[in-house]
Amino acid sequence: MKFDRVPAAPQAPSPFPVRAAATLRATVLALLLAAVALPAAPAHAGASSSTHPIPGGGSAGVTVLCGPDQAYSCTSGGYGGQSAGWPGARYGAGIASANSHGYHNCTLYAAYRLAANGLADPGWNDNANAWDTRAPGTLVDQNPAVGAIAQWNSGYGHVAYVEVVHPDYIEITDDSYGSNVTRRLRIARTSPTWPDNFIHLRDVVVVDPVTATDVSAFYRYDGDQVNLWTWHGQPGGVSDPVGSWTASGWDATRIMPAGKGDLDGDGSADLATFYRHDGGMLDMNVWYGTAGGFTLGRPWHVDAAWEGQRLTPAGVGDFNGDGRADVAAFYRYDGNQVNLWIWYGQPGRAMSAPVIAWTASGWDATRIMPAGVGDLNGDGRPDLATFYRHDGGMLDMNVWYGTTGGVTLARPWHIPTAWEGQRLTPAGVGDFNGDGRADVAAFYRYDGNEANLWIWHGQTGGVSGPTGAWTASGWDAARIMPAGVGDLNGDGRPDLATFYRHDGGMLDMNVWYGTTGGVTLARPWHIATAWEGNRLTPVGR
Repeated sequence: MKFDRVPAAPQAPSPFPVRAAATLRATVLALLLAAVALPAAPAHAGASSSTHPIPGGGSAGVTVLCGPDQAYSCTSGGYGGQSAGWPGARYGAGIASANSHGYHNCTLYAAYRLAANGLADPGWNDNANAWDTRAPGTLVDQNPAVGAIAQWNSGYGHVAYVEVVHPDYIEITDDSYGSNVTRRLRIARTSPTWPDNFIHLRDVVVVDPVTATDVSAFYRYDGDQVNLWTWHGQPGGVSDPVGSWTASGWDATRIMPAGKGDLDGDGSADLATFYRHDGGMLDMNVWYGTAGGFTLGRPWHVDAAWEGQRLTPAGVGDFNGDGRADVAAFYRYDGNQVNLWIWYGQPGRAMSAPVIAWTASGWDATRIMPAGVGDLNGDGRPDLATFYRHDGGMLDMNVWYGTTGGVTLARPWHIPTAWEGQRLTPAGVGDFNGDGRADVAAFYRYDGNEANLWIWHGQTGGVSGPTGAWTASGWDAARIMPAGVGDLNGDGRPDLATFYRHDGGMLDMNVWYGTTGGVTLARPWHIATAWEGNRLTPVGR
């Protein structure tokens, strides 16, 4: 899916997620569908007769992710004010309002999306507030699902299409008869504008946004401005990038992502990073997942003695088993000594002081290449996987296996020659073969612009030898930027997301989607210009 607009920097950057200030006019209530009067069908037992207000840009618990737009850039599925995908005059332009861009009506859009999902013509039409009663035999309840129709009963009613379901919020797209605009909104479950009903006419595969839905990356602009962009996973691809946070006064080259996980135990994924100052000052910054997107916090800070260039973030996982994710990082001391430090997640958006989980001498920490965190041996505890680059083509995989008392180091794979570490790009950890044990993935760069994707499968007593999962020519593996492993399309299998940096501002997101037989490569997002890959910092998982 192409994002054909340059991610413009806001005029007045804020350290908090940007929210549009426009509020829809009160006439949004006038969402008339058709003049044909049909006898009302009996209401469903699960339907609600409540009349929550229709959400607007200024409503409590509502974040405007796109719009209001007089055209159709905020809607999805190829919608452009069409009458509908169903035959006849139903949902036709004759009952829509119009502006210079075309026709607008909430029911036009809802009908179009349902038809695109394969729903046959239901043979009825009416105002939006009657959609629940016009669908006999259809489940109507207060439980959102991707592809369901969100309904408000207020006035003539309103209907919208549910794009994302999260434990804390939903995201909807809609069109409007009264205001001639399209929008994409994030509505918190605590908002007074939460929908009255969800009509399950043609639900689609649900993607879990906490564990694996999104791909996130920081983008560096001139003038020390930085944006956090999020591509939401969805069946069939990913969304266009959504601005999740922006601020000035940040040098994005100093941001060191550690990964994603639920650090405070509230059920939402949080994004953990370190920020390297001069003079030994170091911060841990966390973008805590909320119903409105992200809220930035700084749960740990030290004024001196921690030199950021000596730190290598290693990953995020629940190492002590308390239900909250923890942050791990290696620190390089003089004399080839290295420590593995863990910051434990705590309630209230706090982190513990760092605790030494492992220490050793004779290690050059600049040669440690973290791959990610996952349960490689299937014992229910997270393990931290890394590669270690020796000279002369020698390469190790080192794993700090989680135990009841901390971590235990082992070297489950080693090769004495022929694998040059500087050609290896660790890509992530996930259970690619579905055996209940996490696997380790990495790209390897060969001469002649050939690249291979190798997978080491987790086993009870270690890992397998590397298996070639994909190979291609014409790829400069030095331009591949891994973005993490997760179930982006909601099919229950892990997918490996990366960005590929071209010249001239061209940027791709390439995803190796997990299949029953391995992985299949697709390019769900591409932009031809204006996104310089050397300014992008993927967060990973």
